[in-house]
Amino acid sequence: MSLLRSPPTAGPADSVRPHSLPPRDASATDDREYARRVLKRFMSLAYRRLATDDEVAEKLKLFDLARAEQSSLSQALKTPLVAVLVSPNFLYL
Repeated sequence: MSLLRSPPTAGPADSVRPHSLPPRDASATDDREYARRVLKRFMSLAYRRLATDDEVAEKLKLFDLARAEQSSLSQALKTPLVAVLVSPNFLYL
């Protein structure tokens, strides 16, 4: 008999699995518009304030460069998302 027990694994985390990207709605007609919406939401959460249009436009430039090289939308979105995570607006320095 083991003295150590495994922690319970049942709970909300088992029933709710986060998606890597939010679902694409019908109003996002092209990849760039979808990327803008994803970035605006992600940046606002990461920065703990509403991201400005200029900040989003800056990250969209990174998306455009990555999209020209990547065949996948999700792969192209990784570049600006990583840039957000290393931004001084996200990091507590």
